[in-house]
Amino acid sequence: DLQFWVHAYGSNMGDLYVYIDSATTSNHSNATELAAYESFSGFTSNSSVWQQKTISLNSYRNITNQNHYIYFVTQNATGFRGDLAIDGIQFVES
Repeated sequence: DLQFWVHAYGSNMGDLYVYIDSATTSNHSNATELAAYESFSGFTSNSSVWQQKTISLNSYRNITNQNHYIYFVTQNATGFRGDLAIDGIQFVES
């Protein structure tokens, strides 16, 4: 599993997408989307707490001789009041 903490705060929040790909340079149009966190349930302009997210990587578990890269992409913010932070990224056995 991929686990990480996310903190979002502000009235102009966008969305967070997590992608995986075997290419060292990739983008949302050719990478595989692992998760989409849209509208950040639980985050408001008056409330902010760190939330832990977990994404299963089981379908990538037995692939050998190929590196994979994780991409965190935030987009669709509507202004400068949309702060987002990601921390504590780790891979854990499930």
